[in-house]
Amino acid sequence: MDESPDDIKANYITLMGQRLGADFSELMQDAARLHLKWNEFLPLYAGPKSRVDDMNKAAPGFFFLAQHAWWNDIILHIFRMTDPDRRVLSILKLNVRLSSRQDSRRG
Repeated sequence: MDESPDDIKANYITLMGQRLGADFSELMQDAARLHLKWNEFLPLYAGPKSRVDDMNKAAPGFFFLAQHAWWNDIILHIFRMTDPDRRVLSILKLNVRLSSRQDSRRG
């Protein structure tokens, strides 16, 4: 399956409507970028002790700074994604509330 990000976004828009589909696509792309950062960080800094020892022997200052910069970036990324003022999350919460109201009217 070789869909481009634009194809995926178009599919979300078809399924969810213009505004929600576009916002959901942005959220999913953001989550994918966070996942990429985490998958690169984890093997280096939480992998085998021998790897950490090798990094500390080769360039301890560099890898110390890289670890802390990378970690801070991951934490800030999570904070930005969960920021209650962020438009994407506000739209998704609104949609969930509207869906719940529609379901309660049907039942």
